[in-house]
Amino acid sequence: MSVLDFFIGLAGGEPGRVFGYLTSGGTEGNMFAVWVAREQHPDAVLYASAEAHYSLPKLARLLRMPYVAVKTRADGTMDTSALVRELARHPGRAAVVTATIGTTGRGAVDDLPGVRRALAAAGVGRAWVHCDAAFGGLLAEFCDEPIPWNLASGADSVAMSGHKVIGCPVPCGVVLVPESDVVAIREEGVAVGSDDDTITGSRDALAPALLWYELRRLGRRGLADRALQCHRTAAHAERELARLGRNPSRARGGTIVLFDAPPQDFCHRWHLVRDESHAALVVMPHVTERHIDRLCAELATG
Repeated sequence: MSVLDFFIGLAGGEPGRVFGYLTSGGTEGNMFAVWVAREQHPDAVLYASAEAHYSLPKLARLLRMPYVAVKTRADGTMDTSALVRELARHPGRAAVVTATIGTTGRGAVDDLPGVRRALAAAGVGRAWVHCDAAFGGLLAEFCDEPIPWNLASGADSVAMSGHKVIGCPVPCGVVLVPESDVVAIREEGVAVGSDDDTITGSRDALAPALLWYELRRLGRRGLADRALQCHRTAAHAERELARLGRNPSRARGGTIVLFDAPPQDFCHRWHLVRDESHAALVVMPHVTERHIDRLCAELATG
């Protein structure tokens, strides 16, 4: 419960009114939240940005929900004007909208208040907004200018990972939903005298202990320092890559720096994700300015 209490507080939830449990990772967290939402709105269409996590279209198929990939803006965030148009194509139906807080490709953070405005503009009264904050929740919370991303900012549910910024050595996560809405999926007393209100039933007991240890070790201040250091390192990378003429870009609140791609062997050596034109430098807590300086020095001589 100590781990859950921490995440409920971090997400701006009200104790006693938020249900949560430790998941195997972001995919399970997304699935649980959307499942609960679908039980509240059986006719719902699931919407997410075209750059949302790959789990979203997959779980839409598993839950037998229509799925709409909404166009993104140039910065990788969901185009809320396009969302209004997509909502209008499904009149009378409920909407479950996933706002991505830190996309996999470039760390973009969807406009959570903008999603709420889009739902109002489209006249959708029956709606649920889920935040997939697996990667970017902590980064959005602890940056120079905090970005809306959580329950306190208008989300109905939130999923986060414990093995990314926090650094738990095994994959894990946390999902948070309203306690009042879990009743729809809860089966009382069926699991050897316990209630069944999760996806997997039996769950790993090691991950909660490891998360508890790391949260006790770092505390909120330590996590904030870790996230801020990631932001500073990403800003340093952006400056140095610009100096080399590599045209870097970084999403607001993100720590993924895109730049003109070097050769494939360079990307392989430096563990950079590469497409046809860009390489992605993902700044996590272990990446330091010294790493950036070494990478840039090699780029400069290559």
